[in-house]
Amino acid sequence: QEPPKPVPTTPIVLETLQGDWVNSIGAKIHVSGTEVSLNGMVMKVHPVMLDDDGLVLSVGRIWQMKGWQAEDQIEFKEAPSREVMEFARSVVWTRATEARMQQWTEQMSGLGYSGSSKDVLNRGIEGCMPGSCDAKAKIVAGDDANRDKEELALLNKLINDYRLPGLHAVPPRSVIPDFSNRGHTGLSVEHVHYLATSFKDKGFQRRGGDAGPDIP
Repeated sequence: QEPPKPVPTTPIVLETLQGDWVNSIGAKIHVSGTEVSLNGMVMKVHPVMLDDDGLVLSVGRIWQMKGWQAEDQIEFKEAPSREVMEFARSVVWTRATEARMQQWTEQMSGLGYSGSSKDVLNRGIEGCMPGSCDAKAKIVAGDDANRDKEELALLNKLINDYRLPGLHAVPPRSVIPDFSNRGHTGLSVEHVHYLATSFKDKGFQRRGGDAGPDIP
């Protein structure tokens, strides 16, 4: 086995990022100029940001540049600005070679992202569409008005078949919240706290027409 190569010390400029990468949270990344694509979708509002000397500062307000971690590996911090990046989660970009892409494909298949579920723009209920567990399984769901009903029926069936019996109370102190909604859960701690404070101060305001709260 070859000894590890020293960590590069060359500046990370726009040219350094050009081409294909995979990151440590399972995304395929392509950089062309300042344009960054994530799993085939261009992130138009999150281009590569440079300082006055041409050094890479960040990818929009998603990832802040930390620096080289190893040869062909660059570490970013998942934070909206450099001021708050110190304790943020690290996300490592690794240059996409043929061997690494094969390893990435096997990893994603093991996590359920294979078959039709790997099509992020057209898959239905995530984790329930064919291919997520069995790449040869096939359920044809059309684009007609019945598609939502079919997918909802499938989701309900899976819940009924595999859920644990009974109801279990989960105390709030046992729930780890998503304070920033970075995990795209739909609600952040700040938002829920604002709603709770508003309910406490003003009472619950029912929505009528265009008036009232957006989220009850």
